[in-house]
Amino acid sequence: MFTGLRRFFEELTALRSETAAARAETAAALAQIQAERERDASRQAESAQDNAARLEGLAAEIAGLRAGLTALDPHAGLAAVDAALAQLRVGLTAAEARAGEGATELSAIHARMDQLARPIVAPPQLFPSDLWTPEAACQVRKVLALLTPHGVAGLAKSRIGREFDGGYVMLEDFAGIGAALSLGINDDVSWDSEIVAHGIDVWQFDPTVSGPPVEHERFHFAPLRVAGTDGAEQVSLAGILRDYVRDEAAPLLLKMDIEGDEWEVLEAYPPELLGRFRQIVCEFHHLERLGEAAFAERAQAVFARLAETHFVVHVHGNNCGSLVNVGNVVVPETLEISFAHRGAYEPVETAELFPTALDQPNEPGRADLYLGSFRF
Repeated sequence: MFTGLRRFFEELTALRSETAAARAETAAALAQIQAERERDASRQAESAQDNAARLEGLAAEIAGLRAGLTALDPHAGLAAVDAALAQLRVGLTAAEARAGEGATELSAIHARMDQLARPIVAPPQLFPSDLWTPEAACQVRKVLALLTPHGVAGLAKSRIGREFDGGYVMLEDFAGIGAALSLGINDDVSWDSEIVAHGIDVWQFDPTVSGPPVEHERFHFAPLRVAGTDGAEQVSLAGILRDYVRDEAAPLLLKMDIEGDEWEVLEAYPPELLGRFRQIVCEFHHLERLGEAAFAERAQAVFARLAETHFVVHVHGNNCGSLVNVGNVVVPETLEISFAHRGAYEPVETAELFPTALDQPNEPGRADLYLGSFRF
């Protein structure tokens, strides 16, 4: 009996020892967890302090960039503005590496710097005067003399189409027009939309798009290139009148912006059919080549043919290109010209200077091209 009792107390003593050890291990583990929590809290506090310091420094950098932008004069000399922007961009790049919460503000600063840098383009270098012979200069002026602008007594002009690129200045006279041709539309039919508002159907041709960006019951579209001859996937101006616009009596309107193909189209078009168009607006490209004898002869032939039936009522330089010195005459690379039919209107002298209040730069943010009276 005593032996069994002794064994019971021995086992109880061993169990108490094991329990005490377990409690000690548990206490040690809890102490370790508490220590780790305290270290985490310390690290979080240090991180918060670091973040606060980083954000404070970033705020100072942003304030410095804003101050630099405010002090920057976009009308200063090109070199000075360019150098100032370059210095600011170094600071912006460094700030972006630590952006975090300041990314939105830095994006706004980036956009403003791009806006300031946009007009900072070195002006085109005019060709030196000594490259031009008297014969070449005479040839250039002879071509341009065919484009002397005139007014029309008792008839005002208005802008047809959207702001900036896509609008053209024309005479305010659309009564009795049978149809209009819009050669080259790309993604803009603002001119076409204003024409159909006068009750005039518009025939549209452009091989670069599958159709007009907006539909209208008076729009008639064909994905064809307009060229000097009829052929596969292309049509001539005479072919358009023959196959699409079948009214042989009513006067027409013509708008043409076909990226250089206008020379081929007008050169091949029968001159007796030019009288069908009461008004023509056309964008003529590559005038910088007037110094080339062959091109100057071609341009003179086209403009002389137009001058037999039409006269110029408006000119506007497309500022997507530049002004160039050709034969010591400064002309735009691309020129928008509005013509009026001599049989429908009587030309009168005009004192207009171009661009006028009706004009807008094709590319916003860049100055329009000054042409003056455009008399040669």
